[in-house]
Amino acid sequence: MLHILLLFSFLLSSSLAAAKDLCVADFKATQGPAGYQCKVPEEVVVDDFVYSGLNVAGNFSDIVKSAFNTAIVDLLPGLNGLGLPWHDWTYPVVNSGPVPALLWSSFSTSNPGLQVLSNALFSNNLPSELIEKVTFLDELEVKRLKALFGGSGLSSY
Repeated sequence: MLHILLLFSFLLSSSLAAAKDLCVADFKATQGPAGYQCKVPEEVVVDDFVYSGLNVAGNFSDIVKSAFNTAIVDLLPGLNGLGLPWHDWTYPVVNSGPVPALLWSSFSTSNPGLQVLSNALFSNNLPSELIEKVTFLDELEVKRLKALFGGSGLSSY
């Protein structure tokens, strides 16, 4: 009985796009939890599979001195249903050589979000005492970083 329930739960949670060889995003249709609906194969064009944004150096002028380029389904419709968006993160501050370090990554969804830890911790309005407890930083350092990243919440709970 458990095997049958497990089989049905897998069948109901799977995406039809994953069963197809080709599922290019149809931006005219609505986007659901599993991504965009598939284009009719006759409407697929070469440009649905072409993207050149990952070969461009990012802008390192932000406070973190890193750049993030991405190839998500909104920029590369051919990724729809594959669940393999590519990202590169260039970080010139911490590396082992004279050129900026480069990280390539792939996520398990066609349109993942991004959260930079320093921005998440210090550009918000969480109380400083809370940030001190979870980061083990002292009060002066948390206040300095909150001022640097534009955060507030310098008062107590």
